[in-house]
Amino acid sequence: MDWIIELYKQISSSIKLALAVLLTSGSIVFLKKIDYFLVQSIPKEWIGAITIIFIFSSIFFFISIVFLVGNFIIKIGKRTKYQISNLTFPVNPKSLNKLERLLMLILAELADKSYNLSEWDTSSHSQNEIPSKLEILAASKSLSKKGLIDINPFEENLISLTEKGRTIALKIMIEWKKKNQK
Repeated sequence: MDWIIELYKQISSSIKLALAVLLTSGSIVFLKKIDYFLVQSIPKEWIGAITIIFIFSSIFFFISIVFLVGNFIIKIGKRTKYQISNLTFPVNPKSLNKLERLLMLILAELADKSYNLSEWDTSSHSQNEIPSKLEILAASKSLSKKGLIDINPFEENLISLTEKGRTIALKIMIEWKKKNQK
């Protein structure tokens, strides 16, 4: 009985072997029924065993295909979930809050350089006028989620504009200049 268990392990672990056994046994069973010349030498006693092998290999092949398709669907689902979670939608500059717009203006002045948030000075102004460091960090995280800035993975205080962020920052800067010229 150990050889049956070993055969089961081999067939279930190898879809190629399952397909080969399926095609071989299937051709013998069906070609014998139509009295084909290639299978004339197979004894009649073997046909029952070959039919059983054909049935089992069909089941194993079907199960292997189901598992392959299932794993494929799971992988696609995970990748799609990842892509959806990282999906960024078009950002309207007017949808940004005051603090995010301020941060975008500062980064627009720097253009392609990084800004170090640890240089944010909160001591020279009253607490009501200037945002705290925590508010700035929260705004930078929000802008990062929107795909407008990159946060350095090794130093969260270093931020820079993305390509999309440069476009939005330019719109904010033009709008700000128009507003201040009036």
